[in-house]
Amino acid sequence: MLNFKDMAFTATGSYIMLGDLIPKNKVTLLHGKSGAGKTLSIIKYFENLEIEPVLIDFDDNISYSTRKIIHLDGYKFLDYYLSDKTQEEVLDLLKGKVVIIDTYAKCNLALEEREVKLKTQDVATKLSDYGITVVVIAHSNIFAGKAPEPDTDIVFANHVACRLFLNFKIVKKKPEIQLIIEKLRNKPTDIIENWMRD
Repeated sequence: MLNFKDMAFTATGSYIMLGDLIPKNKVTLLHGKSGAGKTLSIIKYFENLEIEPVLIDFDDNISYSTRKIIHLDGYKFLDYYLSDKTQEEVLDLLKGKVVIIDTYAKCNLALEEREVKLKTQDVATKLSDYGITVVVIAHSNIFAGKAPEPDTDIVFANHVACRLFLNFKIVKKKPEIQLIIEKLRNKPTDIIENWMRD
């Protein structure tokens, strides 16, 4: 007979981290204003850890091709990922890797164009369930007097393992970049000044 003991929660400890910021085999959401440097800074973060990330690019940004990354066309990736014949192969290729999905909104549009009932968060969750570390890049909704919110599904934004906000501002004619850790389980909210600046 089934009882609550069979379903009791068992603590598994804290996340294994990549560096001191990104939870391994989980989903991280990185958001910020357009042009703030979200993609480049997260690529630099992984380069500093000597990790070669896989960039699934829906923004057609050829400037990242000179970085030490595996640069995939997001639309072609989805065609292989959505195919019953090749999905398992795609997951096997990515297993144990770090994947950056750039961007949330464009991935959603590409999924809509393919007339499937999936969203970016469904793809990201499936990848992480398969042992893949996923960083989803999103833009921020900026409202006067309120904290910036990611332009994503609210349930997804609130249930990722880590949520980061890249704040780009000009102070005294000099650019400043802050990485604000909005959510990271077992870690306090924090601000990293001049994050990933050369």
